[in-house]
Amino acid sequence: MQIRLAPQPVWEVLTSAQLLAHHGLAAPFPYQSWARSALSAIGNGPARALLRWVASWPPGIIPQFLISDPRPDDLDLTDACRRIESWEPTGVRDRLHRQFPRGVPPAFGPFAADPARALQTFRRTLEDYCDVAIRPHWGTISETLVDELAHRSGTLATGGVDALLGSLHQRVGWNSPTLTLTAPGVAEGTRDPQRLLLVPLVFARDEPALLDPNTDTTVLGYPARGVANLAGGVNPSPRPGPDHVVQLLGRTRATLMRALSMPRTTTALATELRLAPSTISEHLSVLVSCRIAIRTRRANRVYYGLTDIGSTLLDMLMAG
Repeated sequence: MQIRLAPQPVWEVLTSAQLLAHHGLAAPFPYQSWARSALSAIGNGPARALLRWVASWPPGIIPQFLISDPRPDDLDLTDACRRIESWEPTGVRDRLHRQFPRGVPPAFGPFAADPARALQTFRRTLEDYCDVAIRPHWGTISETLVDELAHRSGTLATGGVDALLGSLHQRVGWNSPTLTLTAPGVAEGTRDPQRLLLVPLVFARDEPALLDPNTDTTVLGYPARGVANLAGGVNPSPRPGPDHVVQLLGRTRATLMRALSMPRTTTALATELRLAPSTISEHLSVLVSCRIAIRTRRANRVYYGLTDIGSTLLDMLMAG
């Protein structure tokens, strides 16, 4: 099986718009700060047109016909928006009808009636939204995606397909040759995909998505690690009452565990937390041995971040 990992800026932007359109200022952690900033910048300006359009989509629908095949290093937001102009209108319309063989939803009707004009409107609307809601945060978003791609590429190189797909997300199942995505009341499976494209998404929350499972390439969008970077890399202050993370791990390890929501080096952790590097190393060794944290080498640097177990544990303790 051939596996590729690549970002997809247009999908990322549309996912962020879905989050903002449906949650607004009530966006969940770690998106609250970004949501406040984005909504303030959007105001009643032209960027709000994208939110109105996204809000009109049928529930649970992802417009696959607007998600093109990404480039391996596709992190140029401006270029991604401009490339929409080069899309073949009839190809977009064909993908639209393939996605909705029983009838195109009204929200996507313009792409069936006049795809060339609809693509022009889509590009302008997307750029208006990106300028105020995404571009000011794109540095943080792209850094998170780069770290995620490096981490997953390393897992594939050292552990193979089973290690990569087995650790991708709790709702993604892999029992060779079957890839399964489960959702509340839903289970989609693809038998022996010959080509698999993995797309990390910062705004996916906890909702991986399987696109075109019956075509030549199976596309799986999944939540990227380290999204707390969007909130400054640190979890919110504990709610009034007992801090369950501190109660379980102690104050130093609890602080360290929260900081590991974004992969960091020992030096960066020592500087941020104002602790001796030897102290940081000692606590990291314990977290790694307990499979709460993972050590990853990138070039000549060693980064530490939370494993899926660590992330789940932190979420449960913060919610408790």
